[in-house]
Amino acid sequence: MYVGIAPIKTKNVGKIYLEQMYIQGSKKWILSRISPKCENCNSNKHYDVICTSKLFIIVIPYDKAYKIVCPKCGETIGLDFEEYLLIEPFIKLNKKYEEGKISHQEYEDRITKISDKLKYSKK
Repeated sequence: MYVGIAPIKTKNVGKIYLEQMYIQGSKKWILSRISPKCENCNSNKHYDVICTSKLFIIVIPYDKAYKIVCPKCGETIGLDFEEYLLIEPFIKLNKKYEEGKISHQEYEDRITKISDKLKYSKK
Protein backbone atom coordinates (compact mmCIF):
# COMPACT_ATOMS: atom_id res chain seq x y z
CA MET A 1 0.00 0.00 0.00
CA TYR A 2 1.16 3.52 -0.78
CA VAL A 3 0.08 6.82 0.71
CA GLY A 4 0.22 9.70 -1.75
CA ILE A 5 -1.07 13.15 -2.47
CA ALA A 6 -4.10 13.72 -4.67
CA PRO A 7 -4.18 16.55 -7.20
CA ILE A 8 -4.46 20.00 -5.72
CA LYS A 9 -7.98 21.21 -5.00
CA THR A 10 -8.62 24.95 -5.47
CA LYS A 11 -11.44 26.84 -3.81
CA ASN A 12 -12.32 30.53 -4.29
CA VAL A 13 -12.67 31.94 -0.76
CA GLY A 14 -13.62 35.50 -1.70
CA LYS A 15 -12.23 39.01 -2.26
CA ILE A 16 -10.24 41.47 -0.19
CA TYR A 17 -10.36 45.10 -1.29
CA LEU A 18 -7.19 47.18 -1.12
CA GLU A 19 -8.57 49.65 1.41
CA GLN A 20 -9.30 46.72 3.73
CA MET A 21 -5.65 45.71 3.73
CA TYR A 22 -4.37 48.76 5.56
CA ILE A 23 -4.28 48.91 9.34
CA GLN A 24 -7.26 51.10 10.19
CA GLY A 25 -6.31 54.73 10.74
CA SER A 26 -2.82 54.34 9.28
CA LYS A 27 -1.02 53.86 6.01
CA LYS A 28 0.59 50.63 7.20
CA TRP A 29 -0.03 47.75 4.81
CA ILE A 30 -1.06 44.52 6.58
CA LEU A 31 0.78 42.20 4.21
CA SER A 32 4.21 43.73 3.97
CA ARG A 33 5.55 41.00 1.65
CA ILE A 34 2.80 41.66 -0.93
CA SER A 35 2.52 44.85 -2.95
CA PRO A 36 -0.74 46.80 -2.51
CA LYS A 37 -1.11 46.94 -6.30
CA CYS A 38 -0.55 44.01 -8.61
CA GLU A 39 3.11 43.96 -9.62
CA ASN A 40 2.16 42.82 -13.11
CA CYS A 41 -0.71 45.14 -14.15
CA ASN A 42 -0.80 47.68 -11.30
CA SER A 43 -4.54 48.17 -11.83
CA ASN A 44 -6.33 45.96 -9.32
CA LYS A 45 -8.88 47.25 -6.83
CA HIS A 46 -9.00 43.97 -4.95
CA TYR A 47 -7.34 40.59 -4.64
CA ASP A 48 -9.16 37.31 -4.96
CA VAL A 49 -8.38 34.90 -2.16
CA ILE A 50 -8.20 31.22 -3.01
CA CYS A 51 -7.45 28.17 -0.96
CA THR A 52 -5.52 25.26 -2.40
CA SER A 53 -5.28 22.00 -0.57
CA LYS A 54 -3.54 18.72 -1.10
CA LEU A 55 -5.52 15.74 0.05
CA PHE A 56 -3.76 12.64 1.25
CA ILE A 57 -5.10 9.48 -0.26
CA ILE A 58 -4.34 5.82 0.11
CA VAL A 59 -3.31 4.26 -3.17
CA ILE A 60 -3.14 0.55 -3.74
CA PRO A 61 -0.61 -0.23 -6.46
CA TYR A 62 -2.39 -1.37 -9.59
CA ASP A 63 0.40 -2.17 -11.99
CA LYS A 64 -0.60 -5.51 -13.42
CA ALA A 65 1.39 -7.20 -16.15
CA TYR A 66 -0.16 -10.10 -18.02
CA LYS A 67 2.02 -12.76 -19.60
CA ILE A 68 1.64 -16.13 -21.24
CA VAL A 69 4.00 -18.85 -20.06
CA CYS A 70 4.83 -22.18 -21.69
CA PRO A 71 4.04 -24.91 -19.12
CA LYS A 72 6.90 -27.07 -20.42
CA CYS A 73 9.86 -24.75 -20.81
CA GLY A 74 8.76 -21.61 -18.94
CA GLU A 75 9.14 -19.28 -21.93
CA THR A 76 7.30 -16.06 -21.07
CA ILE A 77 5.74 -13.51 -23.41
CA GLY A 78 4.25 -10.27 -22.16
CA LEU A 79 0.74 -9.34 -23.24
CA ASP A 80 -0.66 -5.90 -23.86
CA PHE A 81 -3.78 -5.31 -21.80
CA GLU A 82 -5.88 -5.33 -24.99
CA GLU A 83 -4.46 -8.74 -25.86
CA TYR A 84 -5.32 -10.02 -22.42
CA LEU A 85 -8.89 -8.74 -22.77
CA LEU A 86 -9.27 -10.75 -25.98
CA ILE A 87 -8.42 -14.02 -24.24
CA GLU A 88 -9.91 -13.29 -20.81
CA PRO A 89 -13.33 -14.86 -21.60
CA PHE A 90 -11.58 -18.10 -22.57
CA ILE A 91 -9.46 -18.06 -19.41
CA LYS A 92 -12.53 -17.64 -17.20
CA LEU A 93 -14.47 -20.32 -19.08
CA ASN A 94 -11.57 -22.79 -18.90
CA LYS A 95 -11.33 -22.26 -15.16
CA LYS A 96 -15.05 -22.95 -14.68
CA TYR A 97 -14.78 -26.14 -16.73
CA GLU A 98 -11.64 -27.35 -14.92
CA GLU A 99 -13.34 -26.73 -11.56
CA GLY A 100 -16.34 -28.79 -12.69
CA LYS A 101 -18.76 -25.86 -12.51
CA ILE A 102 -20.07 -26.39 -16.06
CA SER A 103 -20.69 -29.47 -18.21
CA HIS A 104 -18.67 -30.36 -21.28
CA GLN A 105 -21.61 -29.47 -23.55
CA GLU A 106 -22.04 -26.06 -21.87
CA TYR A 107 -18.30 -25.52 -22.20
CA GLU A 108 -18.40 -26.27 -25.94
CA ASP A 109 -21.45 -24.03 -26.46
CA ARG A 110 -19.80 -21.10 -24.67
CA ILE A 111 -16.54 -21.57 -26.59
CA THR A 112 -18.53 -21.27 -29.82
CA LYS A 113 -20.28 -18.10 -28.62
CA ILE A 114 -17.02 -16.45 -27.54
CA SER A 115 -15.34 -17.40 -30.81
CA ASP A 116 -18.28 -16.03 -32.83
CA LYS A 117 -18.17 -12.75 -30.90
CA LEU A 118 -14.46 -12.37 -31.65
CA LYS A 119 -14.96 -13.28 -35.29
CA TYR A 120 -17.68 -10.66 -35.78
CA SER A 121 -15.96 -7.97 -33.72
CA LYS A 122 -12.81 -8.22 -35.85
CA LYS A 123 -14.70 -7.42 -39.07
